Amino acid sequence: MGTRAQQRRTRQALTIGVIVAAIVVLALVAIPVPHGFAFSIVERPVAGEWSGEANRSFPVGATVLGTWTGPTGVSVVVRIYSSSPGLAFQGTGSSGSFSFKAASSPYSFVTESVTNQTISVAGSFAMPLL
Repeated sequence: MGTRAQQRRTRQALTIGVIVAAIVVLALVAIPVPHGFAFSIVERPVAGEWSGEANRSFPVGATVLGTWTGPTGVSVVVRIYSSSPGLAFQGTGSSGSFSFKAASSPYSFVTESVTNQTISVAGSFAMPLL
């Protein structure tokens, strides 16, 4: 057995260990961790227009933030679709930014312009680890 002082120190150490473990688990559940992504869309002719597409998946509930960049002075239509609710974002310009809350995956990034070009897309989404 041990003295009462030793038992008290053991209980205190155990209590501190449980509190630290609980804080770590709460942090993993509550604190969002950013996850980056980047890809390029090479536009190809489709039905008489230059068009490109890329598919990406995001966790449901994640807030997705990003940018697109094309050649300077060339207007590009960027649309982001999901299976539900459909159109998540639409923008036009040689560059721009987007944001949406992920509802279902995968997401299709579709670009349309009148020139053969490469569109760069980069961004991030944040989700807790657990």
